[in-house]
Amino acid sequence: MLVYPLSIWLIKGIFDSFPKELIDSAAIDGASRILTLIRIVVPVVAPAIGAVAIISFLWTWNEFMFPFLVLNNEKLHPITVGLHYFVGDEGIKWGPISASGVLAMLPGLVFFIFAQRYIIEGLTEGAVKQ
Repeated sequence: MLVYPLSIWLIKGIFDSFPKELIDSAAIDGASRILTLIRIVVPVVAPAIGAVAIISFLWTWNEFMFPFLVLNNEKLHPITVGLHYFVGDEGIKWGPISASGVLAMLPGLVFFIFAQRYIIEGLTEGAVKQ
């Protein structure tokens, strides 16, 4: 839930730093606003939007407190809240919690491995002034 303000702030910064000259040159060439968005703006900002999407996914995947407090049905709890049920008054079930922790980590790890290039490109997009 807390990822939405960060995502909006990052995407606003991405679009605010987009060079207006590219949009103006597309308008001079006769491109419509939709065509300019699809053919010029989206390909340029795609790595940055990809980085925001990846960060949002990983942050949401690891969310614990909000679903734990808000969701009443145990079938709707994410795996991070499910890991909490292995901790009881009698002790901690280390075997199941370790195996479940590895399974909970795998989707985020696989997602990060395949999308690592976009994270680095997107986060360094505006690092150097040209």
